[in-house]
Formats: sequence, structure tokens, C-alpha cells
Amino acid sequence: MPGSHSVERFVIEENLHCIIRSFWKERKTCAAQLTSYPGNNKIPLNYHIVEVIFAELFQLPVPPHTEVMYTTLFIELCKLQPGSLPQVLAQGTEMLYMRLDTMNTICVDRFINWFSHHLSNFEFRWSWEDWSDCLSEDLDKPRPKFVREVLEKCMRLSYHQRIIDIVPASFSVLTPANPTCIYKYGDESNNPQRSSTRGLVVKLLFHHLRNCERSLNEAVAKRGLSA
Repeated sequence: MPGSHSVERFVIEENLHCIIRSFWKERKTCAAQLTSYPGNNKIPLNYHIVEVIFAELFQLPVPPHTEVMYTTLFIELCKLQPGSLPQVLAQGTEMLYMRLDTMNTICVDRFINWFSHHLSNFEFRWSWEDWSDCLSEDLDKPRPKFVREVLEKCMRLSYHQRIIDIVPASFSVLTPANPTCIYKYGDESNNPQRSSTRGLVVKLLFHHLRNCERSLNEAVAKRGLSA
């Protein structure tokens, strides 16, 4: 890529920003316009695209467009160029992961939301073993917390067993617990109000049935039929 302070790089990235600004409401069109940027065979276009999109996503205090737009745009780009762009995006993700120690908290949250959403659209495929170094760190450090929260988000977008199946067993300390339903009035021994609550539910149900019966009788009467 051109140097970070070169005029060429500035012009390319400004043009890519303009494309996103013009077509952000149509992700498919936006992705097509980005990948067909003039002279794309002379520059590492995919690297520029990934950098520009991440720059907008992590812009403070708020990104130029809604966050989910960048997620869907990345998905479309990966579908358009499955042989090249996913690899570049993986490199960018790895770089962001390595910089979590110095990343703004708001940006970390956006990173978590984007990454988990992105994984959910590609069968949660990721080389989790490459991040096994976080297991040797304090679990309250940025990288272990990031992995734990990503897995939590992924579970919400899928189900618990799926997440257990996709990550190595060594990551068990970071995998979310299996969610269980806690019924507040389920244990009568611990809740003496359960019987009164059950009676209230029965009364409400009976009242509802009477209303239904009354409505049915009125409808029959209007049709001139006998109940």
C-alpha cells in the first residue's frame, strides 16, 4: 500500500469514502462500486477498502452511518470476492485484536458487535487456535474479555451447543454458560405466593373464556341464528 501520508493513498481513500457516502443505502450496489474502483489492478484495493470501512466504523463519537450497514457491506464484499477479500479482512481483524489493549472502549464494543454478527453469517468459521494466547492472560484483560463477549454474542445469534462445538475445548473458560429458564413461581416450597398466583391465573383465564363466549353469542345473534 502507498505510504500512510502519501497523496496517492489519500486520494484513493477519499474516493472510497465518497462511494460509501453515495451508495450506503444499497449494500449490493455499494460493494459492487467499491470493488470496481478504477485502476483496481494496480493497487491493493481490498486492503484500502477494508481500512476505509473500519475507519468509518470506529469513527468517534459516532460513525457516519448506522453500524449494521458496515457489517452488511463487509458480508456483500466477501460474497463478491470470496477468494481474496475474506483473507484481507481476517488480517485486519487480527491487527485489531492485537491492538485491543489501546483501543477505545466504545470501539471495542463496536468491534465485538461487528465480529459476532459477521461470524454468524459465515457459519462461525474462525481460526480460534490463533487466539489461544489469550488463555494465558488474566481473564479481565482486554483480549480474553473480547473473546468471551464475542462468544456470548454469537450464542445469542445461534444457540449454546453450536458455540461449544465451534471453539476448541481449551476455550471452555471463556465460553458462555448454558442459559436456563428461571420460572419465578416454579418452586412452591420457596414461594408461598405460588398458590395465590395460580388462582389469579385461573380467574383471568375464566374471565377470558367468558368474554369469548359472550362475543361468540353476539356474533351468532347478529346473523339471526340461535345459539
